[in-house]
Amino acid sequence: MSSALKPIRVQPSLFRAKDASILVSQFSLSDPSQDTLDAFVRSALQNTVLGVAATFSETGFLETLALATTYQVLKICMKGHPEGKKRNRGKRQSCKDTLQESILTNPALDKLGFDFEKVATALYYDHRLHLTCGIDVQSTYNSVKPRHSEEVLLGVLGGEAMLHKEEVLRLLRDDEDSGSKDTDVVLRAYLAWKISSFSRYDSFRSLARTISTTALAPEELVVLARCVRNSAHLAALKPNQSRNEVTSNFKADDNGNVLLNSERYKTRIRSSANQRIMVETNYNGTETVPAYGRAKSVRGKVATVTLGNAKILGSITAVHTVGREYTNAEQERTLIVLSALQKRTTILSQHLVKQIYFPAPERTDPVYYGYSSLRGSAPSVCFPDRPLNQSQSQAVRRILSLYETDRICLVQGPPGTGKTTVIAAAVKSLIVNPSYTEKRHIWLLAQSNVAVKNIAEKLAEVDFWDFKLIVSNEYHFEWHEHLYEQLDHNVIVSDMFSDHNVAMDRLLCGSRVILCTLSMLCHPLLMRSGVTRLVPLDTVIIDEASQIEIGDYLPMLSKFGDNLRKLAFIGDDKQLAPYGSEDVKGLRSIFEVEHLRKGAAFLEMQYRMPRPIGRFISRTVYDNRLQTMHSINDKRCCRFVDVSQGMEAMSGGSFQNVKEIEAVMHIARRYTQQGKSFRIITPYDAQRAQLEKALQREYLPWESKCFCVDSFQGNEDDHIIISVVRSERVGFLSSLRRSNVMLSRCKKSMMICSSYEYLYGTARETLLGQLAAEWGVDAWITWRELLSGKW
Repeated sequence: MSSALKPIRVQPSLFRAKDASILVSQFSLSDPSQDTLDAFVRSALQNTVLGVAATFSETGFLETLALATTYQVLKICMKGHPEGKKRNRGKRQSCKDTLQESILTNPALDKLGFDFEKVATALYYDHRLHLTCGIDVQSTYNSVKPRHSEEVLLGVLGGEAMLHKEEVLRLLRDDEDSGSKDTDVVLRAYLAWKISSFSRYDSFRSLARTISTTALAPEELVVLARCVRNSAHLAALKPNQSRNEVTSNFKADDNGNVLLNSERYKTRIRSSANQRIMVETNYNGTETVPAYGRAKSVRGKVATVTLGNAKILGSITAVHTVGREYTNAEQERTLIVLSALQKRTTILSQHLVKQIYFPAPERTDPVYYGYSSLRGSAPSVCFPDRPLNQSQSQAVRRILSLYETDRICLVQGPPGTGKTTVIAAAVKSLIVNPSYTEKRHIWLLAQSNVAVKNIAEKLAEVDFWDFKLIVSNEYHFEWHEHLYEQLDHNVIVSDMFSDHNVAMDRLLCGSRVILCTLSMLCHPLLMRSGVTRLVPLDTVIIDEASQIEIGDYLPMLSKFGDNLRKLAFIGDDKQLAPYGSEDVKGLRSIFEVEHLRKGAAFLEMQYRMPRPIGRFISRTVYDNRLQTMHSINDKRCCRFVDVSQGMEAMSGGSFQNVKEIEAVMHIARRYTQQGKSFRIITPYDAQRAQLEKALQREYLPWESKCFCVDSFQGNEDDHIIISVVRSERVGFLSSLRRSNVMLSRCKKSMMICSSYEYLYGTARETLLGQLAAEWGVDAWITWRELLSGKW
């Protein structure tokens, strides 16, 4: 972009009342025009408000900055060619100084913008530019609705009646279509400025909290910027349109409501303020125009979708959810960053937050925290139920430790090493230990409902029942009730919550141990119920911590960090990583925080896998640190089926392999006849779905039999059947961590369906390829042997 670019005019079509055209001036910092900038500054200083918007690269870098005043916009290209930067270094710095001093940090100018936490943090992180008097537009709107909901986005602009709704939403929503035009950033800045022309702006301004990055230390800004950037990256990974698997039958009434039945929890219809439901139909063999509506309510598998004036003719062929989902935890994370930028929260100065993000020099003297009556006493393990090995005992002692250096402690537990046993031993030691005179309150958290349930089952197994497991009604009702039958008296479903302390106290029955997911902890219903007042968060143990991005702890730390006395993280950075880590550079779990990771306790004895598999995993993944205690020492515990005719095929963004499904059915049929307990796992959801359907067709047990690898961590079975799927490219197998999970689930045997040629060729360098090479040719079953049953 040259400094000599002529101004252009843009005609907005956003408000029903026609607006004047906008004069757009533009230049690049790599070839700056001081005259253009000075002219805009003179114009801006005649006003008191600027609208601000930005565009970002795929990696989150702030590329374009748009500044709007009275029907004028300055569009600045913040990136540039390296040679241009070098050649115009002096002019570039002069323009940046003018931009910061005369505009961005000018106290006489309010800067208004949508999603302003992204703009403010990126200005510093990418360009070392500060900003003051910034106002995040959405946070000024008094609503409990999500920031990107129609109500909020349209409400701050005067309401739907004033606007061309669809065009405004296209500009402001953070989805695949926004920002697709060169003028979009100009119009977004203009929309932000336009708010200042409304008659209610003075009252709006009096209530607004301002953003000032100059009030924060550089290291604090970097932490906030990374948190915002990671959130944006993860949100971008979500599809803007996803298919809902529903049954073919439906009910419709005369009021435009349609009742649809979801078939699968993962693809269920959800009630969301910023998502629409698209229903495709076929009438007399002809596809009709899709009908759009909203999920008015969802109860269990049944969703009531309001389609307004549209009517369903013929049969429903497909249902899709349009728009990205924003969870309660994501909303809270954004609001915490905004509060920090507005200096409305002290979260960055919290002791535990500083320990995680801002490491201090290590202390050598013993410093104790909390529980004054116990200072100086050695932590004792109270777990008579079963013997703990040495590494398990050491891990429990770290969790019980009152040393300040152990206030945050990490325990790395490879597959089958008894992580839940360590948690159970810590809980019993804290609750029933006679040497502890002070009451302890423990919250056991995990990323998934499955992991939470596994902990509950382990507590029950060691005869500890004084706990409550909180689960959302959305997950429980009609979907997973059967999983909680043995724990029924200990389960509190979210629709049982009450706003009255007495009622909640009765539900809790005096329990001082609470189990739930990390997302459940952020749920507004839980906060209103008063559970956290009745059972304060003073000791928190988090399982699956290696799957949780550290920014996801901010809501918990923001609410409870000042009173948290102990934070223990259990996980394994050699197993599943946080969602999106393969796509988002720099995404970290607590186990990737170097100053914390180096002091982690290591569980060194595994009891799940047969010895040959355990030795292989120890050598290739854990540097021979993992020992095995198991009765099976025969290498035939792992076999391969040569599905030479199997070919990978794309299916809805995933992969499937029809021939491997046939192979798996032969094995599953034999295992069922023999009464063996088994599960089938595969890297790809399309294959999982087809495997499940094949089991149904064969009249074989199919419920809770087929899983994707990514949803099976923490689970195990006697016999595991693996369908690799890929035959041409490495794909999933390129991930050591995911492959480690896949190969470490069996307690007695593992059957791997793949191609000999593939594992000894394309995939030979992968963990699975190495396993095949080590087991050798004798471990393979031919297709003929499979069909004849001679294996």
